[in-house]
Amino acid sequence: MLMYEQDYKGRLIVEWTNGPLWPYLLKPYFGKLPPASTSVGNTQVRDAILLCPMASDKPTDDADKAPSPSPTAPYFTTHSSFGKVQAAYGMNRWLYDTVNPTPKGAGYSDNAKYWYVNNPQNNFWKLAKNNNGDIPLLFDCRWREARPNKNTEGYYPMDATHDMSNVATKRHGKLVNVSFVDGSTQTLPLPELWNLKWHPTWTPPATLPKVPW
Repeated sequence: MLMYEQDYKGRLIVEWTNGPLWPYLLKPYFGKLPPASTSVGNTQVRDAILLCPMASDKPTDDADKAPSPSPTAPYFTTHSSFGKVQAAYGMNRWLYDTVNPTPKGAGYSDNAKYWYVNNPQNNFWKLAKNNNGDIPLLFDCRWREARPNKNTEGYYPMDATHDMSNVATKRHGKLVNVSFVDGSTQTLPLPELWNLKWHPTWTPPATLPKVPW
């Protein structure tokens, strides 16, 4: 992610409605490995970076364009020019670069809440330099992204209609791995997801929800 930001002069990664999905944009930075000693090719080895070891089940078909129904199954997505991607991590959708945001009424009426739209002077570097260690960037996820809107959103599978349920899953028991915009990575108890700064107006609930399993 840092290398991408450098190459694009500190710009946040583009929103998928304006370009390829984030895994396609980051794959060129995964590096080139020496010839594999097994039958697995370099491309497959590098693509495995996108897969959590705990998400080892068969990926679901991408026909429904929806999160994986199981926390231990990676999601599968496709692009007309770049082929398919299997992954088990998601990006905070509030952090996409929407310098050309979709107009209101086109399905994203809350686009104005995005970090970049609210603060066009912001970029990844400024967010990191401001030591914003509570802004999640990448995390264990049942889908390619998550955009929690309200602090009342619940756990998977109790609240599968909201994006927090994509992150708050049983994959690691009662824990979740999260990387932040300041470059740090933490393994957090699941309730702590509600204490993170998901978007500029996010406020933690008065009482953190209890893990339902």
